[in-house]
Amino acid sequence: ARKISLTKGFKRFDLREAQDIYKTFFDDFDLADANIKKKFLDNPDYVDAWIFFKQYDVDASLRQNFGAMDAFLAKRAGKEIPSPETYLSKEFIARHLAKFEDGVSCLKLESVKRYINLGMDDGLFVLPKAEMDKLLQKTGGDISKIEYELGIPTGTWGKEIHNKSDKLIRIDLDKDQIKRLDMPRGTESTANDLWLPGGKTSNGHHEAVINAV
Repeated sequence: ARKISLTKGFKRFDLREAQDIYKTFFDDFDLADANIKKKFLDNPDYVDAWIFFKQYDVDASLRQNFGAMDAFLAKRAGKEIPSPETYLSKEFIARHLAKFEDGVSCLKLESVKRYINLGMDDGLFVLPKAEMDKLLQKTGGDISKIEYELGIPTGTWGKEIHNKSDKLIRIDLDKDQIKRLDMPRGTESTANDLWLPGGKTSNGHHEAVINAV
């Protein structure tokens, strides 16, 4: 009876594949304390955020982090996004940024060479060098697969390459070339609707934001 009553406040997804995720949510929800249950009941948008996090295999600690869910929902609604420092511990942030100690990598269209700086004023998304090695090996250089792995809308790079004879290039930067290394905030001009709080792409690659270079 309790599970049935809870469903009244839930938004419904028109996705059959979400059914097993709902079941997992109910299982998790039964174990939650009364205050957490009340938050979900009072704001069904948290259920939507939880399901999205689960679909994209977001860490369990973030799936139960209402600050992270607030950041995700604010991004989706076009509202002011809370900074990572308000919902992530100093230890979490330090562990995450330590993964970039051996240098960073990004992929850009070769045509960006016509610009003075690489990246926007509000930052440039990067991966650890070692993760970029693995990503390129996994995708075999297939542009559509690379877009998928990085959470970039399909065709964003592919269309440019096809229509303008452009090509995708890898750019590596050493630690001493970086002035600023931050957690992604979701406010970056290149952060799309697949942005997730916690510093991972929608397919689980660690990401950070550096200064334009």
